[in-house]
Amino acid sequence: MGTLILPFSAPLTAYQRQAAELLDAHRAADPRAIQIFHNKHPRFLDDDVLWLPKRIPESAIRDTALTLEDAQLAVARVYDFQDWPALAEFTEAVANPHSEVFQFETAVE
Repeated sequence: MGTLILPFSAPLTAYQRQAAELLDAHRAADPRAIQIFHNKHPRFLDDDVLWLPKRIPESAIRDTALTLEDAQLAVARVYDFQDWPALAEFTEAVANPHSEVFQFETAVE
């Protein structure tokens, strides 16, 4: 599994590739992938403290059947987006050099 840090201007396809790699890594029982799902996927987060991972064994996460949509959600949340559509909207905005999002992110960078 490659790095999960992409430049702000990365296209959606790069995030899609990360989601596919994350899902493959989960299926291979990669501890890093399991940790990402545990810390970022709502299914494994506390119901009351929404950012807090549930106290569940790693094996419960490893043995859970996950889909590409689950991996996309986890990847979006790694980058602090609420969900995949929000990440997709961001990538579209930064692809337009005239957008306020592009201008802001470029200034921050």
